[in-house]
Amino acid sequence: MDIQNLIGVLALGQLSLLITWLAAKQTSSRTHLTTLALLISVAGYLLVSNSVFDDILGAARPAFLLLALLPPYLLWLFAVEIFEIGYLRRPARYWVLLLPVTIFTGSTLIQAGTWLLAAHQVLSLVLITQVLVAIMLEYKDDLVARRRQFRLWFVGLISLHTGTILIVELIYTGANVPEALQIMNACAISLLILLLSVPLTRIDRELLWHPARQVLASKAGPVRPADAESSAEDHTTNPLIVALSTAMDQGFFKTSGLTIRQLADHLGTTEHQLRATINQQLGHRNFNAFLNGYRIDAAKTALADTTQAHKPVLTIALELGYQSIGPFNRAFKAATGTTPTQYRQSNLK
Repeated sequence: MDIQNLIGVLALGQLSLLITWLAAKQTSSRTHLTTLALLISVAGYLLVSNSVFDDILGAARPAFLLLALLPPYLLWLFAVEIFEIGYLRRPARYWVLLLPVTIFTGSTLIQAGTWLLAAHQVLSLVLITQVLVAIMLEYKDDLVARRRQFRLWFVGLISLHTGTILIVELIYTGANVPEALQIMNACAISLLILLLSVPLTRIDRELLWHPARQVLASKAGPVRPADAESSAEDHTTNPLIVALSTAMDQGFFKTSGLTIRQLADHLGTTEHQLRATINQQLGHRNFNAFLNGYRIDAAKTALADTTQAHKPVLTIALELGYQSIGPFNRAFKAATGTTPTQYRQSNLK
Protein backbone atom coordinates (compact mmCIF):
# COMPACT_ATOMS: atom_id res chain seq x y z
CA MET A 1 0.00 0.00 0.00
CA ASP A 2 1.53 3.34 -1.07
CA ILE A 3 1.53 6.43 1.14
CA GLN A 4 -1.40 8.07 -0.66
CA ASN A 5 -3.65 5.05 -0.15
CA LEU A 6 -2.52 4.67 3.46
CA ILE A 7 -3.39 8.28 4.28
CA GLY A 8 -6.69 7.88 2.42
CA VAL A 9 -7.60 4.83 4.51
CA LEU A 10 -6.77 6.72 7.72
CA ALA A 11 -8.90 9.69 6.60
CA LEU A 12 -11.77 7.34 5.76
CA GLY A 13 -11.53 5.82 9.24
CA GLN A 14 -11.70 9.27 10.85
CA LEU A 15 -14.62 10.22 8.66
CA SER A 16 -16.49 7.01 9.48
CA LEU A 17 -16.27 7.77 13.19
CA LEU A 18 -17.59 11.29 12.66
CA ILE A 19 -20.44 10.06 10.43
CA THR A 20 -21.38 7.43 13.05
CA TRP A 21 -21.38 10.05 15.82
CA LEU A 22 -23.61 12.41 13.82
CA ALA A 23 -25.95 9.63 12.66
CA ALA A 24 -26.54 8.62 16.28
CA LYS A 25 -28.14 12.00 17.00
CA GLN A 26 -31.92 11.74 17.21
CA THR A 27 -32.82 14.62 14.94
CA SER A 28 -34.01 15.25 11.41
CA SER A 29 -33.25 18.93 10.88
CA ARG A 30 -32.23 19.96 7.36
CA THR A 31 -28.86 21.16 8.61
CA HIS A 32 -28.15 17.83 10.27
CA LEU A 33 -29.18 15.81 7.22
CA THR A 34 -27.19 18.04 4.87
CA THR A 35 -24.11 17.67 7.08
CA LEU A 36 -24.45 13.89 7.06
CA ALA A 37 -24.92 13.82 3.29
CA LEU A 38 -21.83 16.00 2.82
CA LEU A 39 -19.64 13.74 4.96
CA ILE A 40 -20.95 10.60 3.24
CA SER A 41 -20.19 12.11 -0.18
CA VAL A 42 -16.63 12.90 0.95
CA ALA A 43 -16.35 9.28 2.06
CA GLY A 44 -17.45 8.25 -1.44
CA TYR A 45 -14.78 10.50 -2.92
CA LEU A 46 -12.12 8.87 -0.74
CA LEU A 47 -13.28 5.38 -1.71
CA VAL A 48 -13.11 5.90 -5.48
CA SER A 49 -9.82 7.80 -5.14
CA ASN A 50 -8.15 4.89 -3.35
CA SER A 51 -7.07 1.88 -5.42
CA VAL A 52 -7.19 -0.30 -2.30
CA PHE A 53 -10.98 -0.37 -2.56
CA ASP A 54 -11.24 -1.14 -6.30
CA ASP A 55 -11.96 -4.82 -5.79
CA ILE A 56 -14.28 -4.14 -2.86
CA LEU A 57 -16.43 -1.67 -4.78
CA GLY A 58 -16.73 -3.91 -7.80
CA ALA A 59 -19.99 -3.46 -9.69
CA ALA A 60 -21.08 -0.75 -7.23
CA ARG A 61 -18.26 1.55 -8.33
CA PRO A 62 -20.49 3.72 -10.62
CA ALA A 63 -22.73 4.57 -7.67
CA PHE A 64 -19.70 5.68 -5.66
CA LEU A 65 -18.44 7.68 -8.63
CA LEU A 66 -21.71 9.62 -8.57
CA LEU A 67 -21.30 10.08 -4.82
CA ALA A 68 -17.79 11.44 -5.43
CA LEU A 69 -19.21 14.23 -7.63
CA LEU A 70 -21.51 15.54 -4.89
CA PRO A 71 -19.17 17.19 -2.28
CA PRO A 72 -18.99 20.70 -3.87
CA TYR A 73 -22.79 20.86 -4.30
CA LEU A 74 -23.49 19.53 -0.81
CA LEU A 75 -20.84 21.90 0.57
CA TRP A 76 -22.84 24.74 -1.00
CA LEU A 77 -26.09 23.47 0.58
CA PHE A 78 -24.33 22.95 3.93
CA ALA A 79 -23.09 26.55 3.94
CA VAL A 80 -26.53 27.90 2.98
CA GLU A 81 -28.12 25.95 5.85
CA ILE A 82 -25.62 26.46 8.64
CA PHE A 83 -25.01 30.15 7.92
CA GLU A 84 -28.70 30.83 7.13
CA ILE A 85 -27.95 32.74 3.91
CA GLY A 86 -31.36 34.31 3.45
CA TYR A 87 -31.62 34.91 -0.29
CA LEU A 88 -30.37 31.37 -1.04
CA ARG A 89 -32.63 29.57 1.45
CA ARG A 90 -35.35 28.76 -1.06
CA PRO A 91 -36.86 25.27 -1.50
CA ALA A 92 -35.65 25.23 -5.10
CA ARG A 93 -32.01 25.26 -3.93
CA TYR A 94 -32.07 21.46 -3.70
CA TRP A 95 -32.45 21.29 -7.47
CA VAL A 96 -28.72 22.02 -7.57
CA LEU A 97 -28.20 18.30 -6.91
CA LEU A 98 -29.54 17.58 -10.40
CA LEU A 99 -26.34 19.08 -11.82
CA PRO A 100 -23.97 16.27 -10.74
CA VAL A 101 -26.63 13.66 -11.55
CA THR A 102 -26.99 15.10 -15.07
CA ILE A 103 -23.22 15.28 -15.54
CA PHE A 104 -22.76 11.69 -14.36
CA THR A 105 -25.60 10.39 -16.51
CA GLY A 106 -24.39 12.30 -19.56
CA SER A 107 -20.81 11.07 -19.23
CA THR A 108 -22.11 7.50 -18.95
CA LEU A 109 -24.54 7.62 -21.88
CA ILE A 110 -22.61 9.63 -24.45
CA GLN A 111 -19.08 8.87 -23.19
CA ALA A 112 -18.09 12.54 -23.18
CA GLY A 113 -16.55 12.48 -19.75
CA THR A 114 -13.79 14.99 -20.37
CA TRP A 115 -15.82 18.09 -21.22
CA LEU A 116 -18.63 17.13 -18.85
CA LEU A 117 -16.12 16.74 -16.02
CA ALA A 118 -14.73 20.18 -16.88
CA ALA A 119 -18.29 21.56 -16.74
CA HIS A 120 -18.71 19.96 -13.30
CA GLN A 121 -15.53 21.61 -12.05
CA VAL A 122 -16.48 25.04 -13.40
CA LEU A 123 -20.00 24.85 -11.92
CA SER A 124 -18.57 23.71 -8.60
CA LEU A 125 -16.13 26.64 -8.54
CA VAL A 126 -19.00 29.05 -9.24
CA LEU A 127 -21.03 27.64 -6.33
CA ILE A 128 -18.08 27.71 -3.93
CA THR A 129 -17.26 31.29 -4.90
CA GLN A 130 -20.88 32.38 -4.51
CA VAL A 131 -21.25 30.95 -1.05
CA LEU A 132 -17.87 32.33 0.09
CA VAL A 133 -18.89 35.83 -0.91
CA ALA A 134 -22.26 35.42 0.82
CA ILE A 135 -20.95 34.12 4.14
CA MET A 136 -18.27 36.81 4.32
CA LEU A 137 -20.70 39.62 3.49
CA GLU A 138 -22.94 38.50 6.37
CA TYR A 139 -20.07 37.80 8.77
CA LYS A 140 -20.54 41.01 10.77
CA ASP A 141 -24.28 40.45 11.13
CA ASP A 142 -23.96 36.95 12.59
CA LEU A 143 -24.82 37.06 16.30
CA VAL A 144 -24.01 33.41 17.13
CA ALA A 145 -20.48 33.46 18.53
CA ARG A 146 -19.54 29.89 17.63
CA ARG A 147 -20.94 30.23 14.15
CA ARG A 148 -18.88 33.40 13.57
CA GLN A 149 -15.77 31.43 14.50
CA PHE A 150 -16.84 28.55 12.29
CA ARG A 151 -17.17 30.93 9.33
CA LEU A 152 -13.43 31.55 9.53
CA TRP A 153 -12.74 27.82 9.61
CA PHE A 154 -15.08 27.33 6.69
CA VAL A 155 -13.50 30.07 4.59
CA GLY A 156 -9.92 29.45 5.60
CA LEU A 157 -9.83 25.67 5.38
CA ILE A 158 -12.74 23.86 3.74
CA SER A 159 -13.38 26.23 0.87
CA LEU A 160 -9.68 26.84 0.19
CA HIS A 161 -9.04 23.12 -0.05
CA THR A 162 -12.14 22.41 -2.14
CA GLY A 163 -11.37 25.26 -4.53
CA THR A 164 -7.75 24.09 -4.89
CA ILE A 165 -8.87 20.54 -5.73
CA LEU A 166 -11.30 21.81 -8.36
CA ILE A 167 -8.69 24.04 -9.98
CA VAL A 168 -6.10 21.25 -10.06
CA GLU A 169 -8.63 18.79 -11.51
CA LEU A 170 -9.65 21.38 -14.09
CA ILE A 171 -6.02 21.87 -15.12
CA TYR A 172 -5.43 18.12 -15.42
CA THR A 173 -8.80 17.26 -17.00
CA GLY A 174 -8.35 14.12 -19.08
CA ALA A 175 -4.87 13.47 -17.65
CA ASN A 176 -3.45 11.88 -14.51
CA VAL A 177 -2.88 14.19 -11.58
CA PRO A 178 0.76 13.96 -10.38
CA GLU A 179 1.25 11.59 -7.48
CA ALA A 180 2.75 14.31 -5.28
CA LEU A 181 -0.43 16.38 -5.59
CA GLN A 182 -2.56 13.32 -4.82
CA ILE A 183 -0.55 12.71 -1.63
CA MET A 184 -0.92 16.36 -0.62
CA ASN A 185 -4.69 16.11 -1.23
CA ALA A 186 -4.99 12.98 0.92
CA CYS A 187 -3.00 14.63 3.73
CA ALA A 188 -5.13 17.79 3.53
CA ILE A 189 -8.38 15.81 3.70
CA SER A 190 -7.16 13.84 6.72
CA LEU A 191 -6.05 17.03 8.48
CA LEU A 192 -9.33 18.81 7.70
CA ILE A 193 -11.39 15.93 9.08
CA LEU A 194 -9.29 15.98 12.25
CA LEU A 195 -9.48 19.76 12.71
CA LEU A 196 -13.16 20.14 11.86
CA SER A 197 -14.38 17.22 13.97
CA VAL A 198 -14.14 19.38 17.10
CA PRO A 199 -16.09 22.44 15.86
CA LEU A 200 -18.69 20.22 14.16
CA THR A 201 -19.41 18.39 17.40
CA ARG A 202 -19.27 21.55 19.56
CA ILE A 203 -21.71 23.61 17.54
CA ASP A 204 -24.38 20.92 17.50
CA ARG A 205 -26.61 22.43 20.19
CA GLU A 206 -26.73 25.84 18.53
CA LEU A 207 -26.72 24.94 14.86
CA LEU A 208 -26.96 21.34 13.74
CA TRP A 209 -29.86 19.99 15.74
CA HIS A 210 -32.24 22.93 15.95
CA PRO A 211 -33.79 24.59 12.87
CA ALA A 212 -33.33 28.35 12.69
CA ARG A 213 -36.08 30.37 14.31
CA GLN A 214 -37.51 33.51 12.84
CA VAL A 215 -37.84 35.95 15.71
CA LEU A 216 -39.43 39.24 14.77
CA ALA A 217 -39.58 42.39 16.84
CA SER A 218 -42.75 44.33 17.35
CA LYS A 219 -43.31 48.04 17.72
CA ALA A 220 -43.55 47.49 21.45
CA GLY A 221 -39.89 46.48 21.51
CA PRO A 222 -37.72 43.41 21.12
CA VAL A 223 -39.41 40.12 21.85
CA ARG A 224 -38.12 36.92 23.35
CA PRO A 225 -38.95 33.42 22.05
CA ALA A 226 -41.50 31.45 24.02
CA ASP A 227 -38.86 29.00 25.30
CA ALA A 228 -36.73 31.77 26.81
CA GLU A 229 -35.12 31.11 30.14
CA SER A 230 -35.31 34.73 31.17
CA SER A 231 -38.58 36.28 32.26
CA ALA A 232 -40.30 39.37 30.97
CA GLU A 233 -39.09 41.19 34.06
CA ASP A 234 -35.50 40.75 32.87
CA HIS A 235 -36.31 42.92 29.86
CA THR A 236 -37.65 45.77 31.93
CA THR A 237 -34.74 45.74 34.38
CA ASN A 238 -31.86 45.18 31.95
CA PRO A 239 -30.59 48.71 31.15
CA LEU A 240 -29.18 47.71 27.76
CA ILE A 241 -32.43 46.07 26.62
CA VAL A 242 -34.40 49.09 27.82
CA ALA A 243 -32.07 51.46 25.96
CA LEU A 244 -32.22 49.26 22.86
CA SER A 245 -36.00 49.11 22.92
CA THR A 246 -36.21 52.89 23.37
CA ALA A 247 -33.87 53.54 20.45
CA MET A 248 -35.86 51.21 18.21
CA ASP A 249 -39.19 52.74 19.26
CA GLN A 250 -37.79 56.17 18.39
CA GLY A 251 -37.05 54.91 14.87
CA PHE A 252 -33.30 54.40 15.02
CA PHE A 253 -33.81 51.22 12.97
CA LYS A 254 -34.59 53.50 10.00
CA THR A 255 -30.94 54.57 9.80
CA SER A 256 -29.76 53.67 6.31
CA GLY A 257 -27.18 50.89 6.28
CA LEU A 258 -27.32 50.58 10.08
CA THR A 259 -24.61 48.27 11.43
CA ILE A 260 -24.36 46.64 14.82
CA ARG A 261 -21.30 48.77 15.58
CA GLN A 262 -23.22 52.00 14.86
CA LEU A 263 -26.03 50.81 17.10
CA ALA A 264 -23.60 49.89 19.88
CA ASP A 265 -21.96 53.33 19.66
CA HIS A 266 -25.39 54.98 19.81
CA LEU A 267 -26.26 52.99 22.94
CA GLY A 268 -22.87 53.60 24.56
CA THR A 269 -21.98 49.92 24.84
CA THR A 270 -19.53 47.52 23.22
CA GLU A 271 -20.29 45.65 20.03
CA HIS A 272 -19.56 42.34 21.77
CA GLN A 273 -22.01 43.04 24.60
CA LEU A 274 -24.73 44.15 22.20
CA ARG A 275 -24.26 41.01 20.10
CA ALA A 276 -24.56 38.81 23.19
CA THR A 277 -27.66 40.66 24.39
CA ILE A 278 -29.54 40.48 21.09
CA ASN A 279 -28.59 36.83 20.63
CA GLN A 280 -28.79 35.38 24.13
CA GLN A 281 -31.41 37.62 25.73
CA LEU A 282 -33.66 38.41 22.77
CA GLY A 283 -33.19 35.18 20.81
CA HIS A 284 -32.04 36.58 17.46
CA ARG A 285 -29.32 34.79 15.50
CA ASN A 286 -28.72 37.48 12.89
CA PHE A 287 -28.58 41.26 13.23
CA ASN A 288 -30.40 41.84 9.94
CA ALA A 289 -33.23 39.60 11.12
CA PHE A 290 -33.47 41.71 14.27
CA LEU A 291 -33.64 44.95 12.25
CA ASN A 292 -36.10 43.46 9.78
CA GLY A 293 -38.49 42.74 12.62
CA TYR A 294 -38.92 46.47 13.20
CA ARG A 295 -38.63 47.51 9.56
CA ILE A 296 -41.17 45.01 8.23
CA ASP A 297 -43.58 45.91 11.03
CA ALA A 298 -43.30 49.60 10.05
CA ALA A 299 -43.58 48.71 6.36
CA LYS A 300 -46.85 46.84 6.94
CA THR A 301 -48.28 49.89 8.66
CA ALA A 302 -47.17 52.22 5.85
CA LEU A 303 -48.45 49.92 3.09
CA ALA A 304 -51.86 49.62 4.71
CA ASP A 305 -52.13 53.42 5.26
CA THR A 306 -54.55 55.02 2.78
CA THR A 307 -52.79 58.38 3.13
CA GLN A 308 -49.62 56.78 1.73
CA ALA A 309 -51.34 54.81 -1.01
CA HIS A 310 -49.59 56.72 -3.79
CA LYS A 311 -46.14 56.57 -2.21
CA PRO A 312 -43.88 54.20 -4.22
CA VAL A 313 -42.82 51.00 -2.48
CA LEU A 314 -39.19 51.95 -3.14
CA THR A 315 -39.65 55.20 -1.22
CA ILE A 316 -41.08 53.33 1.75
CA ALA A 317 -38.17 50.90 1.66
CA LEU A 318 -35.60 53.72 1.60
CA GLU A 319 -37.36 55.56 4.42
CA LEU A 320 -37.11 52.41 6.55
CA GLY A 321 -33.34 52.12 6.10
CA TYR A 322 -33.07 49.74 3.16
CA GLN A 323 -30.55 50.78 0.56
CA SER A 324 -32.32 49.13 -2.38
CA ILE A 325 -35.63 47.47 -3.22
CA GLY A 326 -34.27 43.91 -3.54
CA PRO A 327 -33.39 43.22 0.13
CA PHE A 328 -36.66 44.86 1.21
CA ASN A 329 -38.76 42.67 -1.08
CA ARG A 330 -36.98 39.50 0.05
CA ALA A 331 -37.26 40.36 3.74
CA PHE A 332 -40.91 41.36 3.42
CA LYS A 333 -41.91 38.20 1.58
CA ALA A 334 -39.96 36.02 4.02
CA ALA A 335 -41.84 37.60 6.94
CA THR A 336 -45.34 37.85 5.44
CA GLY A 337 -45.45 35.33 2.61
CA THR A 338 -46.40 38.02 0.12
CA THR A 339 -44.75 40.89 -1.74
CA PRO A 340 -45.10 44.51 -0.53
CA THR A 341 -47.25 45.39 -3.58
CA GLN A 342 -49.59 42.44 -3.01
CA TYR A 343 -49.80 43.26 0.70
CA ARG A 344 -50.73 46.87 -0.10
CA GLN A 345 -53.38 45.84 -2.64
CA SER A 346 -55.04 43.35 -0.30
CA ASN A 347 -55.09 45.77 2.66
CA LEU A 348 -56.23 48.88 0.79
CA LYS A 349 -59.21 47.03 -0.64
